[in-house]
Amino acid sequence: MLASQSDATLKELIEGMGVPVFVVDVEEGPAFRYLASNSCHEEMTGLKNEVLAGRRPHEAVSLETANAVQERYAECVSKGVRIQYVQHYQLPSGWRWWRTSLTPVTDDSGRVIRIIGTSSDITGQKQVEQDLGKDQERFHLALNSANDGLWDWDVKSGQVYYSPVWCRLLGYDCEKLPARIETWLDRIHEEDKSNALNLMSAHLNGERDSFEHDHRLRTRNGDYIWIAAKGRAYHDQDGEAVRVVGTISDISKRKAAESALEASERRFRDLIEGSLQGICIHRGYKPLFVNDAFARIYGFNSTEEVLEMSDILCLMPEKDREIAWQRWLYSLENRSHEFTTQTRNLTAQGSNIWVEVMGRAVEWMGEPAQQLTVLDITDHKHFEQELLYSRDTLESQTEELRRLAEDLEVARQDAERQSQAAEEANRAKSHFLAAMSHELRTPLNAILGFSEILANESFGKNSIPEYTEYARDIQESGRHLLELINDILDLAKIEAGRLEISPVFLHVDEVLESCLRLNRVRADEKNLSMSMKIVPGGEQIYADERAIKQIVFNLLSNAIKFTPENGDIAVRVSSTADDEIVIAIRDTGIGIAEEDMDRVFRPFEQADNTYRRGTGGTGLGLSLVRSLTELHGGRLEIESAVGQGTTMRVYFPLDTEDQKLMAAS
Repeated sequence: MLASQSDATLKELIEGMGVPVFVVDVEEGPAFRYLASNSCHEEMTGLKNEVLAGRRPHEAVSLETANAVQERYAECVSKGVRIQYVQHYQLPSGWRWWRTSLTPVTDDSGRVIRIIGTSSDITGQKQVEQDLGKDQERFHLALNSANDGLWDWDVKSGQVYYSPVWCRLLGYDCEKLPARIETWLDRIHEEDKSNALNLMSAHLNGERDSFEHDHRLRTRNGDYIWIAAKGRAYHDQDGEAVRVVGTISDISKRKAAESALEASERRFRDLIEGSLQGICIHRGYKPLFVNDAFARIYGFNSTEEVLEMSDILCLMPEKDREIAWQRWLYSLENRSHEFTTQTRNLTAQGSNIWVEVMGRAVEWMGEPAQQLTVLDITDHKHFEQELLYSRDTLESQTEELRRLAEDLEVARQDAERQSQAAEEANRAKSHFLAAMSHELRTPLNAILGFSEILANESFGKNSIPEYTEYARDIQESGRHLLELINDILDLAKIEAGRLEISPVFLHVDEVLESCLRLNRVRADEKNLSMSMKIVPGGEQIYADERAIKQIVFNLLSNAIKFTPENGDIAVRVSSTADDEIVIAIRDTGIGIAEEDMDRVFRPFEQADNTYRRGTGGTGLGLSLVRSLTELHGGRLEIESAVGQGTTMRVYFPLDTEDQKLMAAS
């Protein structure tokens, strides 16, 4: 679709030009295919645009002519600059002499992707040149009747003859124009004069057989026009130039066409390259075109790196490649085929990203292809997953509590058959958990909901400001009580062997950022500084996402709770020589006495310390942290001294077999 739109735009762009113009597409090889020509070109050559467009030279003209023009096109691509040439070949309009100018158009990498050509029929001029030495009268007659401006310079005297066409092009009256070479040379644009004079000088000195140059000439009214100048010198027996004969033709329209085409190409590139969406056009997943956004999304340094790939299927998970291939085959048979999907992809470095891909069938260089438009939605997916995780956590806690109550009931019945004492203990435990789930959690959720409405003044502003503060106190106390209930339930499940974990590879920075964000408000209330550092090698961890967040959240909560105002809390992640990931949380708090080290891990116990008692809490946090860590096969270590702060280190082993499975996926 892009290719066809571009061809139509080119046709429309060059149609209004008053000179014959054609555009050639440069393919790999290089090979050449005509894209468009205007009406002037059709009339002059006899080649209709509908016949020429989309065809290669040998499909449009005779083999001899096709070989001749392809050789010139290859020369233009090889040199990478505009070339001009005169050639005698046959077109539908007959055998004629043609003067052709080819201008290369390059992409940002400097590769020639198109050629803009202009041609003029100079058969009459060639006949004039061939008859120059035969008859002076016929020569002047030809000069006066030619389509191009002609000039004849007598080097010795400095006198120049200008044809009427030459004068007309520049707006002069021939009879009033001084017949001196300076009349022409002084009118060359300052930016072009140096090159033009150097070429003529080399020609006069015998270094070149002829010269050709495009430059600007000032007309009588002070404006400049672009002209194509061509000249040839004649030397005496001593090798000195005695005469120079040349022609000029007005190429202003052609230059305007080239500028307009280049501007159109630039606007097209700016539109594509400025897009935030990645764009890739492929044929059988061999990339043909990609923009900068596509390379950036997939972690490449440049578009060239992508284009060098044999295929881009390696950027998709292996399980999705067959589906992608079937979509490509289907697009070959159904040109209106379009699709949109959200999926995981891989970057050049092997990292997972979420992308939204929109695909459709297109044509590229006249052959079927497929366009993929890619949008990176990784951040959106992470946010979505966090919301789903929060919702699922609340829902699963209710379900887990129900299942736990059922398990406790089974345990109670089993204990009843064994002994009366065990029956009484289990009955009390079952009653306690059931009471917590029904008598505390249900009204507690109502308390939290209504206190939030009061605190946010959802139904109108409170007439007494203190009510809003009281509502916030109620809400904070409710959350604290809810955390206590959840901790008790989790400990009960761990003791019963019912808590299951599902470890996966996680990005450590995402886990820590989530926990730091949840604790940021309480830290700011005490003006505590919180920092995080991940040492190379500790970027990923193999753990259950919910459990690791609960571990880090509890350790950060303890650090904030027992660190005085204006203190520091630092989180550092590293790896050990034993293939372990270490999460260390260091605070500048009150510390723990050596004799209290064992007690802090017992449920419902705290170190006997006045400051600790003032902070509140049940003493479940560290007990829960150690239990969750041990479920992962890890361990918890404490380094602390009274008045010097505490460092909690959690060690997680890396499962090498799981690493292999992840790498294979």
